[in-house]
Amino acid sequence: MKLNQTNKLASFFLALYTLILVYCAFESATTYGGGDSWLHFQIARYAFHHPELFLDQWGKPLYTLLAFLPSQLGFIGIKLFNIGCALLTAYLAFRMAKNQYSHYQWLVVVFVLSVPIYFVTLFSGLTESVFALCIMSSVYLFHIYRVRWACVVISFLPFIRSEGFLFLPLFALLCIYYKRWSALPLLSLGFLVFTFIGFYFKGTWNWVFGTNFYLTKPTNYGHGTWYHFFASHYLTFGWALSAFLVIAIISFVFRFKKNPRNRELHIQVVLLLGGLVVYFAAHSYFWYKGIFGSAGLDRVMAGVGPCIGYTAFCGFQFVVKQKIMERITAKIALSAMVLLVFIMPRLVYSFPFRLTGIEQLEMQAVEYLKKNNLEHYPIYFQDPFFPAMLKKDPFDEKISKNLYQHACKSYKPDAIILWDSHLCPRESMLPISVLEMHEVELLQRFAAPDDYNQNDTMEVRIYLTH
Repeated sequence: MKLNQTNKLASFFLALYTLILVYCAFESATTYGGGDSWLHFQIARYAFHHPELFLDQWGKPLYTLLAFLPSQLGFIGIKLFNIGCALLTAYLAFRMAKNQYSHYQWLVVVFVLSVPIYFVTLFSGLTESVFALCIMSSVYLFHIYRVRWACVVISFLPFIRSEGFLFLPLFALLCIYYKRWSALPLLSLGFLVFTFIGFYFKGTWNWVFGTNFYLTKPTNYGHGTWYHFFASHYLTFGWALSAFLVIAIISFVFRFKKNPRNRELHIQVVLLLGGLVVYFAAHSYFWYKGIFGSAGLDRVMAGVGPCIGYTAFCGFQFVVKQKIMERITAKIALSAMVLLVFIMPRLVYSFPFRLTGIEQLEMQAVEYLKKNNLEHYPIYFQDPFFPAMLKKDPFDEKISKNLYQHACKSYKPDAIILWDSHLCPRESMLPISVLEMHEVELLQRFAAPDDYNQNDTMEVRIYLTH
């Protein structure tokens, strides 16, 4: 296949995914990731008005800084920002694939962008897409012999997601192996930069770890089995990519036996597969032990979505080179597998996204406030969906107050309390019985069968304080 034809095919699929992703972004009535997605958006959007948010450890400082401008366009701006990050990630993967393989390099775009959990996370305000771009950028820089720059870029990864610290030893390992001693200190650059920034504004040298939400505050999300993420691989990887991943691991063993000094193989195994394995193992352990705020959410795997896609692509390339592929039946079977990779996100998830059951109740509550001219009242809330829909600054305590911080303290009069059965009892420690001990008046109640258990009821209540 000629190089220019390869470029055209890669461009075609990048354009195709752009159309699909942008369409889904505009047509989605809500977001993937729920309250976390809305909150990341709100932190970025209102950081200018509350500069301390730029160093908020839950929001992640570097993500907030990068998402600040796109978020000014509203939630669609943050979704388009994440989509742009994904397309750039796929482009870098293609550039690397052109140098590492001689056939069907353009298909890496499909493999990277069709990882189910990665695909749907792009319609959100979550940090995973920027995290994945930082990883792929660093790997690509290492691949083109810009090792120092690779170390500089990856050093900032922990300030997009805390798990970024897990990737630093992998880059250090290859730097040591290739005796790139001058690059090693650069792996600490991101930490040093943000430590000094934090010291200037917060007055403490230990703010990076000392204010980390998951290190300093216990969470009560429970715990699960060590194989939880293995069992849910069809939601994160998809069956087709999982099969190619297994083939890739087998192929790496054969390739190591044939040429253990292959630099590109080192990049694929240590930085891409290695990053995937370390990240996967860490989250499996966190959920098994119930530590570091782990809730066993499948979406965390979106952060290594491109690692999944590129490693699976390596497995595809191994299959292509086998003699059995001379048979027409083998070619048809392989084509069917690639087609399955392409459509897997649609088989696993339903999108564009529609309002969930609890969000429908919350939207009814928002419409009730607007209809009765109550939307200008100060609000107490737990779900960031409410201030997002009411277009209120959730960090301005004059107009809104998060119940997570407020808990059971007294409420100022003539304010609206938006209580939801999904988050308030768990995150705010505020069951109805406790709330109604205060001087509050129930204005309206919205209820429906629970999305996950039809025998239970989910509800949203609107209270007026006195």
